[in-house]
Amino acid sequence: MNKPSFFILSEHGVAGASLAVNIASKISDYIVWICGENPLLANRISEAYGANCVIFGNRSFNLANLNELNILITKYIEKKDRYTMILSVLPELALLHNLDRVYLFLLNLFKKIENGGFLIGLMIKQAQNIRDEILISRLFSDVFYLKSELNNQPEFRLISEAPINNKHVFKLRLNGYVIEMEEGFVKYLKDISQA
Repeated sequence: MNKPSFFILSEHGVAGASLAVNIASKISDYIVWICGENPLLANRISEAYGANCVIFGNRSFNLANLNELNILITKYIEKKDRYTMILSVLPELALLHNLDRVYLFLLNLFKKIENGGFLIGLMIKQAQNIRDEILISRLFSDVFYLKSELNNQPEFRLISEAPINNKHVFKLRLNGYVIEMEEGFVKYLKDISQA
C-alpha cells in the first residue's frame, strides 16, 4: 500500500524545515534528513523536537552525483520497516541538475520507499523556477504552502491543496525552532501514522 507523501513549499527561513521535522516526528520514530540547510541548524531543529534523526548535510555527500545520494539513502533505509525521509535539498538539486534528472531521481526514491516509509519534500519559494515547483510537487500526495502572516512574525498559514477534515487552511506558530500546529492537522498526522 502506498503511503502519503508531503510536499512543502515555504518561504525562506527556519519554518519550512521545522514543519517538515514536526510532521516526520508525528508519523514515525526514525527520520533520515537529507538537508540543504547548514547541518548545525538542522541539528538544532531536530533536537528541539527530540527527534531520532539521522542528518546528512550537503557537505557530507556530492550534490552533483545523484547516484551517490541514492546509495546514501539506500544504506540508511533498506533495513528499516518504518521511517520518514526528509529531502530539504530539493532546491539545490534543482539548481545543479535539470528537471528531468531530479524528477527521475524522485520517482526512483518513491519506488524505493513505497512500502516502508514516508517522504517529505521541501522547496523554498522562488529558489527555483515555478515549472520545477509545480512538476515536482505533482509527485506528492499532499501539497502544502507555508506562508507567513506578516513579515518577521511567528504566525504562519499552512494551505493544503486538498481538504483535510474539510479544511484547507491551518494556523501555525513558530516558537523558537518548533512549529506549533492546529489540533485538526495533528489529528490528521496521527491517523496517518496508525494506518
